Amino acid sequence: MKHLFSSVILVLVFLMTPIAYGKECKVNDPDIAKHYEGGCKNGLAHGEGLARGRDEYKGGFRNGNPHGFGVYKWGKDSDWATEIYEGSWYEGDKTGFGTVSVSANSSAPGIKWVTEQGQLVGKRYVHHGYWYKDNLIHTCESQENCFVSFVEKHNLAPKGKGNAQKISTQQLRTKLTELLKDKIDESDIPEELKDKVSACFIDMVVNELPTDKDGFIILNESTAEKMNQLLARQSLMQEQLKGCVASSVFTPIDFNVLKVDMESMRGERVSVEGIGIHMMDLFIIKKDEGSTNMISVDISNIDRDQKIMILNKCANPILGCKVTVYGSVDDVSFETGIVAKLVEFR
Repeated sequence: MKHLFSSVILVLVFLMTPIAYGKECKVNDPDIAKHYEGGCKNGLAHGEGLARGRDEYKGGFRNGNPHGFGVYKWGKDSDWATEIYEGSWYEGDKTGFGTVSVSANSSAPGIKWVTEQGQLVGKRYVHHGYWYKDNLIHTCESQENCFVSFVEKHNLAPKGKGNAQKISTQQLRTKLTELLKDKIDESDIPEELKDKVSACFIDMVVNELPTDKDGFIILNESTAEKMNQLLARQSLMQEQLKGCVASSVFTPIDFNVLKVDMESMRGERVSVEGIGIHMMDLFIIKKDEGSTNMISVDISNIDRDQKIMILNKCANPILGCKVTVYGSVDDVSFETGIVAKLVEFR
């Protein structure tokens, strides 16, 4: 009986542990998808894990992709053989501060830039910097000095009183615009609005930094830490970008005007405020709590996190939740409604 009890406990522990092996939990990158062990959620690698294939990755995962901090090692059959990246990831891309190193003896074609630009440390060439969507946008020795070294490299910091260095907000905006050019990838943004979205996004980042009475950003350890926190918080950056997309692409319209003119507005991108209600797999909005006029909303294309928030906040059929819906006027459940791109809670 004692041995039977111990066996039952072991089985329960095994079943309750969120660890997946082999093909039970999917890793999206085919180069590391052959073997996997670690956290799993909805059939995808999620949490801490180790994935192997031609290459190897150990670190954080989200929705099947490297996410958070992790170490990626390219295999011997890769064009980047012996390369190792250790640093921040966001949804499968190198994004944030990270360090690349390669063997000094490697002749792999994809790593030549590291041997040319990196420093030889022991038997490996090493290169530190800040990455955005797999692109190295700035070289710096540590996350702490990324912002200050960026400013110094581009000669943007005139000397202030004493040893203080300053940079105008406009100078920083200009340089960030150059660095992030063509790197904000939102296929739904009309080409003529991409510059506006980029400027909005950069303004949101720059405006978070403290300035002196003359409007200059003072470069010190505190400011550098703040800037690095902003750049490292990728989830915040994505939310900021969504807000910029929404304000730039979708035309605000009154609920009642939209309700009356909906048929003639098919295909137009609009944003409308109202009370959202979710029930029986349907999401609708109405102008206010006492209104009986409703507009159907298709939320199949919004983020999973937004869907969960709708379920949590908008399930009360009487009170609902205050929302702003951004989307296109189109067919929804055999009637004209809004196909949502983004739902914001007010």
